[in-house]
This record gives sequence, C-alpha cells and structure tokens, in this order.
Amino acid sequence: MKKLVVFLFVLYSLPLFSQGPGAAYNPETANGASNISYLYYPLKWKNPDAILYNEVYLSYDSSKVSNLDPAVKCISGYPSTVYDSIYVNQQLYYPTRYFWCVVEYDSTGFTKGEVWCFYTTQQQIDFIQFDDFSFGTGKWILDNNGNCGWKISNSLNYNLPIPSTGNVLTADAYQCGNPINATAEFQQTNSMQDMYMAKLEFESDWKTENINDYAKVEMKINEGLFWTTIWEKNGISDRNKHVDFWLFENNWFGDTIYNVQIRFSTYQNGVNSWWAIDNVRIIGADGILTHVHPYITYSKTILENPPKVFLKWGQIIPVPNEKLDRKVGIPTSSNSYETIAYFSASYYSTFIDSTVNESTIYTYRVGNNEWGNWYVYSNEITVYVPAIVPVELTSFTSSINENNVRLSWQTATETNNAGFEIQREQVFSPQSSVGNERWKVISFINGNGTTTEPQSYSFVDKNLEAGKYQYRLKQIDFDGTFEYSDIIEAEINPPAKFSLEQNYPNPFNPSTKIHFTIPTSPLNPSPYQGEGNRERFVTLKVFDVLGKEVATLVNEEKPAGKYEIEFNSVETLHATSLPSGVYFYQLRAGDPSTGSGQVFIETKKMILLR
Repeated sequence: MKKLVVFLFVLYSLPLFSQGPGAAYNPETANGASNISYLYYPLKWKNPDAILYNEVYLSYDSSKVSNLDPAVKCISGYPSTVYDSIYVNQQLYYPTRYFWCVVEYDSTGFTKGEVWCFYTTQQQIDFIQFDDFSFGTGKWILDNNGNCGWKISNSLNYNLPIPSTGNVLTADAYQCGNPINATAEFQQTNSMQDMYMAKLEFESDWKTENINDYAKVEMKINEGLFWTTIWEKNGISDRNKHVDFWLFENNWFGDTIYNVQIRFSTYQNGVNSWWAIDNVRIIGADGILTHVHPYITYSKTILENPPKVFLKWGQIIPVPNEKLDRKVGIPTSSNSYETIAYFSASYYSTFIDSTVNESTIYTYRVGNNEWGNWYVYSNEITVYVPAIVPVELTSFTSSINENNVRLSWQTATETNNAGFEIQREQVFSPQSSVGNERWKVISFINGNGTTTEPQSYSFVDKNLEAGKYQYRLKQIDFDGTFEYSDIIEAEINPPAKFSLEQNYPNPFNPSTKIHFTIPTSPLNPSPYQGEGNRERFVTLKVFDVLGKEVATLVNEEKPAGKYEIEFNSVETLHATSLPSGVYFYQLRAGDPSTGSGQVFIETKKMILLR
C-alpha cells in the first residue's frame, strides 16, 4: 500500500434519538431485497464504533418492529455481546414481506436504526407479484361506483390470519352504512410468458348476513375482453382464511400466457357485511420441474486501489447458461439491472467484479437461463464500495521510561499492509560508545493486511545508552512498495549520580543480573564537550568471602549511562563452577583526568545457592 487509506461509507440510516452510539448501517440484505430464503437466512450489517451490545427485532408486523415490541426481539447481546450478523432462527412465512431493525447501545443510551424490509420466497418460485398494502393502493385500480367501496383500513379491525398485519384493503358496508358494489384490479401485468403454472394467494375476512352478497376473484388472460370468475363466496361468511388456488396449471403444451390480470369484486347489500384482504401475491413456475434457483451465498468488497467486489453463488442442479446482473443502488432503486457477465453454470461459481467505482452501492443477482429468454433469479445481495482517500498515519509518538523508548502509532485503515519496519538513527552524542550511526533496522511489526478499522501498534526499544535518537517507520506493502513516516525524536538523559543496585535474583543459581549507572564526569558535566573526557574507566569484579577475585565482569572505559551485566557462576577466572556461599561484587569508577584516582567505590553482597 502506497499509503494508509481511509474508507468513507454511505450511511443508510440516521439516529432516531439524541443519545446513543449511532445507528446500524449498510445492511447486505438491503431494504427491499427480494427472493430471500424463508429458511434460516443470514442478516448482516455494520455497527457504529464503541457500542456495548445490540439487539435485533424481526417480524412481518412492521409496527411491532418499529415500536421495539419484546415479542419480536429475535436476538439480544445484553450485556456485552456485539453482533454484526445473525442467522434468522425461525422458518419464515413465504412469500411475505419481513421487517427488521438493529438497536445499538452504549453508556449514553441507545439508537434505534432504520426499519429495513425484505421479501421471502420459496426456491421453486420463478415469478412473484406481491402487495401487502403498506404503501396504500398504488398498485390497484379502484372502481367504487359511488362513495363507498375499497379503501385502506387497519388489520386490527378484522379477523385475518397470520401474517396479516398493518394496512389491509377493505370494502366495508358496515362502516360505510350503504350498499357496496366495487372492484379492485391488481395492476401487476408483467410478462408471464411460458409459465407452466401460476396461482393466487391472499388472506381473507369475508363477513356477510345477506344471501345475495358476494365476494369474487376474477381473471383475464392476455388482455382478453371478459373477466372470468375463478373464486367466489356467496351469502355465507368465510373468515380468517388463507386463500390459495391455481390461476392455471398444466399449460406446458397449451396456449402461451403472456400476462394475467386479477381483480377483486364484491357486492354488499347487508348492513353488517365486509370483505378485507391482505398479502395479495401471484406466484408461478416456468415448467422446468428439475431446476433450483441459484443463490448468492457470499459477497465481499476487496479494499484495493482500485476496489473490487467478490461474489460466490451456487445451485443444486446447474443449468447450461447463467448470467450475473448488477444495478447501481439498493434493491428499491429505480435503476435497471445490467448484465455484466455470462457463465456456463456449475454447482458453485465465483466472480470478481473489477469494474466498480468508489463510493458507490451495487445490488447483484444471478439469473439461470433454462430455455428461450426466460431467466429465474437468485436472491438480491447489496455491496457497499467505499471511497478511498490516501492519508498519513493518524499518530506516531514516543515516550521514555528510564533507558527504554516506547514507540506508539495508529492507522485509520489499511490496504495490503504487510507491516512496519522500525528504523533508528542516533544523533551525535559524546556519551554513546557506538558513536554516531545512520538509519538502522531494529525490528519489524506485522500489519493487518486490509482493514477498515483503526489499528494500534507499539514497540519498546530497550536498554539504550544516553543520547538522542531518531525513529521512523517504513510501511511496506505485500507487493514490496513502501513509504516512510515522519521522523520523531527521543532523548535518553545520562544518570545524575553513581549507583550500584542489588543483584536479581538473589539468592541465585547459576546466574544473576547486576545493574549500575555511571553519571557525567563532574570535571566535564556536559557530554557534548569533546571525545577526550567523556568516559570513565570502570571495573566490576566478584570476590569470595576471603577477598579472592573470582570474576571480572567489566574492565574498560564506559560513557555515562545505565548498564546491565550478567554474572554466571559457572564462567569464572578459574574455569570452574563456584560453590554455594556468600560473594561480593564491587564497582570502581575512575576519572581519566585524575589519572588512576578513584571517585566511586561500592560493594554489595550476593548469595549463590546450588
């Protein structure tokens, strides 16, 4: 990655409360998605930052979801689990519209997200037109023959079966107070060419006390001249019913059916009569009884520059030809699908779409072509491609603890990040025994590849001598390209006085560590006044209880600084292991400007236990 990158996502929901962490966004089963499986379907979304837990509500009843009714809470992460996907743990009704909502919690409160919806289907359904009247009567032509007739009412006032809820279409003489003679024509006449069979389903509450009252479903095929009655109830109530019957079947060698028109007709002369309907759907199959629809099982945005989209789908029985369609926007967008690739179908297929643009939302579907121009389609899946904006590191800092330097840095997002090479350069310093050095690689920290989440890193450069040091990061991509960070500086100050610390561990076997410090010479308090007077001659020796020297650990000039020396009781002047007992270690430090004169001597006791 040439640079670290920030990805900006289009948010599809806004917080509905002043407090809380913000709303969930970017649902993969986006608002209005169709052909969703009724069996244990996964729902995925993105969460805002710093949430404590979240909850998901799901139902065919939009009011229950909107009001966060506990009865439709399908999962809760309370008190500390954060979900970004779930499998719906119930078998859903089909074909039905379902509503769902994610509620996010943090320490300030909660945010209720947008209520999204999707349409379920059964795998063998090739054609579906559906209306649950959530958006009124826009799909209908109403002929009410007067003031009374078909209108939108609330399902709570009628006796309808599950999953009827919310708005329903009613012709209600009881409410009107006058007779009703009205029709409602379903304006869903899309092509149904080559359909083998098709049926009509709806929920119904037919209530009457007059023998002459009726409720009818009528049909016209291929824009015929006359309406034909295909379902009828006369004079006797028929309430709380799911109506399900074939419009036509066994049409394989019959007349070609291009479109179907359906209307609901009612006459009510009784003062206590009504007809309420809901969830009207026309569904059909195209006659290839061995096929199963394709199903998109996985999608992912590949955060490269330029970005790509990866898709995976499959089917139980492959067909000779299939295509991949894409449109800009979510499923409810008015944009048209365009075919971007053709395939010879297999049990499992994958495709990488490299023609996507940054900061754009795409919805995909797979179509299987069994014969002629007829395609059967998969579920719709929505992918969010972010904008890519190059940035530098969000932070790169240093802190000092004694003679250790801690480096800390953070990235906003990463793309193809193999890792960070940590480099150090020592600024001119008379205190340093290694002299001035150019950039030196001291470590490598692995990156996080590609991620849109902030990442934090740290490294401790230990046991440094007094002096000034500069650090930089060399960020390296997987392809070998790299870029340097800004340079930061840290300074290890020399000690202010001599010290000899107690060895650790003590007692010990077979080795122990000894720490000591050497300050700047009192005759030359500034470490930057020249090379000649910057060091002291230091000895660190070990003696037994009789005063016999058994080991020399240090015997050389050393600059001011903090030091750690290891004493191993096996490696002695006599090439023999020392026995258990009491030993003494002594530090002597002289100043070259005074010849051999000693300015510091300190002795400490240690115990060797075998």
